[in-house]
Amino acid sequence: MLAFEQAKQLTYRVVDWFNSSDSDAYIHGIAQRFNLKIKPDFTVRISSIGMNCTECTVNAHGDRIAGCYHEEKKSICYLDKALTHRPIGKKLIYHEMGHAIYDQVFNNSLSPEQSFLKSEEVATHIENTFPEFLEDNLMVHHSVFGSSDDDTSISGKSLQTTAKETLIKGVLWGIAFTTGAILMSSILDKKKRKKFFEASD
Repeated sequence: MLAFEQAKQLTYRVVDWFNSSDSDAYIHGIAQRFNLKIKPDFTVRISSIGMNCTECTVNAHGDRIAGCYHEEKKSICYLDKALTHRPIGKKLIYHEMGHAIYDQVFNNSLSPEQSFLKSEEVATHIENTFPEFLEDNLMVHHSVFGSSDDDTSISGKSLQTTAKETLIKGVLWGIAFTTGAILMSSILDKKKRKKFFEASD
């Protein structure tokens, strides 16, 4: 569950990451998957982030929607109830940022109808595939919850360092677990052998 200020901070950190060279491989992967051409020297920007905005709280059928990205204003709006809804939360941020990435990173020569559908495909892809280790870095190691306003950019070096640290910790935990399992198995095996000999006597 995310509060609005936390959602804003996470959104801007995702923007910073897409503007860094660390996102190159991810962006190229999207381009290949959806047959899109990348704009030269693009810069992702979000001019403002709002909550419960009147222009995007309902769709064409009058139903309330979780969020929206405004192409002309380069702005994003979230529905407060969607941010605090556990199954949605961060996924909503990644989805709306997906629309922003499609609009600002890739060239588009499609019709409005085709472009809308393609934007939804890209947004859904980013929502579902945004790397977990990046989420860990964005949410935990950069202290999105309760962080100071001065620390608003994502350092590629720190992302790589933390990813390595996470991998090392995972390996160490794996070794420790395996060692513990072997020791426990050995102890239990000895007890079984002891009971067997006692029974034989």
